[in-house]
Amino acid sequence: MLQLHEYTWLSEHVKERPCLAVYRGGPRLFGTDAAAKLIAQDRRPTSAFFDFDPKGLSMAASLPRREALCLPPWRALREAALEQKRTVLYTNSYQHSRAHLDSSDDIEIVLAWSRMRSLATGLNQEGFPR
Repeated sequence: MLQLHEYTWLSEHVKERPCLAVYRGGPRLFGTDAAAKLIAQDRRPTSAFFDFDPKGLSMAASLPRREALCLPPWRALREAALEQKRTVLYTNSYQHSRAHLDSSDDIEIVLAWSRMRSLATGLNQEGFPR
């Protein structure tokens, strides 16, 4: 989160307007309840900035009021994913997330899921190109 400003491509997704980045939490750090409650209670549009893996894409597909799926440009994302070879990010959540993603009719999710499957690898946010 501290390097969020380095993702220069991110501004096109948030339409260059002020936004609030909320750390979702994690299973061992802070928990996820507070962020989920905030997002559920708020009525403003949301943008999905998650890892490029099946679990992250599934969370993006479930995000209420989502107006953007925040991923780097495909060519740069593809190169970074292939270079870093984080296949475990893909395989660890593929079985759990596959049915949800296969049933999506959201154009952004369908395209990202197709691309992810073609690579059979994932990429965490910290590995996103800047």
